[in-house]
Amino acid sequence: MKFTKFDKQLMLKLFPIVSVIVLLVMIATLVYLLMSNKQKIQSYQIGLDAVNYLYNFSSLEELDRNMDKLKQITTPEVYSQLTVDNTSRALSVYLKFKGKPSLVEVDDFTTDQVSYHLKTETIASSRKFIFLYRTNSDGLIDKVREVEAIDFISGN
Repeated sequence: MKFTKFDKQLMLKLFPIVSVIVLLVMIATLVYLLMSNKQKIQSYQIGLDAVNYLYNFSSLEELDRNMDKLKQITTPEVYSQLTVDNTSRALSVYLKFKGKPSLVEVDDFTTDQVSYHLKTETIASSRKFIFLYRTNSDGLIDKVREVEAIDFISGN
């Protein structure tokens, strides 16, 4: 294929435009990847924060302060489910602590769940729990579920 003088001039004129377009596409792709990674990191962290606010406390006063922090990372509906002020939750969860300190030990986590056990005087540390959650477009937890896991196969 033989290029004419006109073809060569046209290619020389288009080269800077094409180069700028390619550069802009590369920058846009990089920004998208960075934002996507930032959202994943925030999703990991919000689940860890929620579990720690719920179960990592040395006193009932600290637990109360944690509830204020929990309110900032959850929707009002989820907060009302999780708060210590919810009578059914206080009866089924927090009375088991009998006012004793609790420490969260995270076993594993992803962008939508945290697997953990608790170190406290009133609950056996061999019990394993899973906090399942979903975050909305505002970065708040908008759906939760908590379960106790029973391992049928013990890992080494």
